Amino acid sequence: MTTKPHLVAFLPWLRLKNEQTIAGIQFVSLRDGEGVLHRLLTDAGAALESIVSSYVDLKGDPVPTCTVATVPGCGWDLAGDDVETVQWAATLLFLGAWAANAYFPKFFGPYVNSSYFRPVFQRFSDATWIAIGSRRLDGETLDGGYKHGEIRFSRPVQCSPNSAGVVDEAFLKGLDAATKAKSPTMQRLATALPFVSLSNTDDDLMSWKAEAVLMASAFEQLFNADASKQKLKEGLGDVLAAHGSATTEEALHVREHIRLDAEWADEQRKGWVHRIWIAEFYDLRSKAAHKGTPEMRKWGWTPREHLLMAAWVFPLAVKLLLEREGHYSLTLKDRGRCRSIDKLLATADWGAQSELPGNAEHTWDVVVRRSEHDLWFAGVVKKLEDIRRDKAPVSSDETGID
Repeated sequence: MTTKPHLVAFLPWLRLKNEQTIAGIQFVSLRDGEGVLHRLLTDAGAALESIVSSYVDLKGDPVPTCTVATVPGCGWDLAGDDVETVQWAATLLFLGAWAANAYFPKFFGPYVNSSYFRPVFQRFSDATWIAIGSRRLDGETLDGGYKHGEIRFSRPVQCSPNSAGVVDEAFLKGLDAATKAKSPTMQRLATALPFVSLSNTDDDLMSWKAEAVLMASAFEQLFNADASKQKLKEGLGDVLAAHGSATTEEALHVREHIRLDAEWADEQRKGWVHRIWIAEFYDLRSKAAHKGTPEMRKWGWTPREHLLMAAWVFPLAVKLLLEREGHYSLTLKDRGRCRSIDKLLATADWGAQSELPGNAEHTWDVVVRRSEHDLWFAGVVKKLEDIRRDKAPVSSDETGID
C-alpha cells in the first residue's frame, strides 16, 4: 500500500516570539520555549522532528526549533498550489520583521535579514529518506540516498541564533488588510519585494553594487517611477513631505560632496534633503549598473550609508502609502522614524560613539531617539494646551501618551 506523500514548508533559521498570519498563511513555532510541539503540528510531530534534525548550528547541533507554515483550517500538510503562496507570505513576514530593525542600538535591539525568511519545502512519506533537488537553467538535478538526521544543513553565519524574530504586528496586519483589498501598493510590492529580499541577505556573496542596483529598483517599483529619477524624487518627496526635518543646505555643512543641479541649486538647497538623497542613490545605482564605476565621483553618502538609509526608509515609505489607502495608521514611533530620516542624512559618522563612560551611544541611535522624543513632547504640550483651553484633549493614539 502506497503511503500518501505530504508537503511541509518551514523556515529553519527563524524563531518567532509569536505566531503570525499574513496572506492566508499562519506561521507557528515548531516548539515553544519548553520544547512542547505546537498544537497544530502534533499529528506530524515525529516526522517534523526527523526532518528538522538535519538543520544544525555551527557546532553541528540540531536547531532547537524553527518556524512552520500552516494554512488556517488545513494545517501543515500543504498542496502544491500553496508553494507560491507560502513564498509570498514569507516575504511579507520578512518585511514586517525588517521594519522593526534597530540599527546601532545602545545595547541590543531586534535585527533580521531576509536570509532568515527563506522557506524550505520538503515532500515526504515516512520522513526517513531525503532526496536533494536543485534548479538548473536546463531543468533540475535530484540526488538521493540520504537519511534525515544524517545529512546536515548548516545555519548561515548571517543568521544569528540569538535573534528571535520581532515582528511589527500592526504593520503586518496593515499589509494583510491591503493584501485582501488588492491595494495598488501591494500590487507594486509584488515586484519590489523580491528585489528588497535579494539586496538584504547580509550574505558576503552579494556585493554592495549589486545590492544598490536591486534596492534602487525596489524603490522604482514601489513608486511606479518608470526608470525616472525625477518621478522617484517626487514619489518619495510626496509621502515624506509632512515629515521633513532638515534641508539640503543643512546637510551640506557635513556632507560637502552632495551634488546639486546648477539650474535648480537654490531650490534644492531649501528643500528637504531626502529628495536629494534618493536622487543620489539612483545615480549610484546607475553608475553601478550602466556606465563607469561609482568610484569615478565623490558622493554625499558612502555606498554603505546609502544601503542602510534605503533599508530604513523603504518600510516607512510602505507604511505611509498604506496609510493613504486606509490600511494602516502611523504610530508615534513610525512618525519619529520618519522625522529622523532628514536629520540622519544631515549627520555624519552614524556609527560613532559618545565618550561618556559606561553610557556609549551611537550617533544614529541618538538622532532617532531624539526625533521620537521631540514628537512625544510636542504631543504632551498640545494635550496640556487643550486641557487649559477647555478643549477636548487629543487621543493617546495621537500623542503616544495616556
